[in-house]
Amino acid sequence: MKAAQNTTRTLNANGQEWSDLDLTGYNLDRNILDPYTFSGLLLDVHCGVSDITPEAIKAHFEEQLRAKARCAREVFAANAESIYLHAIASRDNDGDGGEDDYGEPYGNNAQLRVIVGEGGQRTIVGAAGYLRAKREAAEEGATIAPWSTLEVYTT
Repeated sequence: MKAAQNTTRTLNANGQEWSDLDLTGYNLDRNILDPYTFSGLLLDVHCGVSDITPEAIKAHFEEQLRAKARCAREVFAANAESIYLHAIASRDNDGDGGEDDYGEPYGNNAQLRVIVGEGGQRTIVGAAGYLRAKREAAEEGATIAPWSTLEVYTT
């Protein structure tokens, strides 16, 4: 019997998943820090401040700002590895390093990793190849190990 894995999920206020995002498509334009409009502030004050004074409004605003910053930090932390991989994959496209086993480019200074499949086959990937493998695995309902836990490939 397989032991249950504890995974931390980060959800936004609407219950949407924010952990380990594939930073392509619509995810690329999602807000890390939730917007805060004047109408939102006024609604918050109307519903959440019992004694409306300039000081109470300022205190409420500062509290909401801290809460939004805390949420943004959680979203960032939940996606730090994905942000890193997309950043280096983008830079790898500019290099002349070669192609990994998925045919994806990697730059001259790229770190290559090894994905070991169920049958023991070894696939050498750069950041872009890893992201492609991860997307393909997700489409099949499978997962692959996080980049940070993969064996570093050395020639």
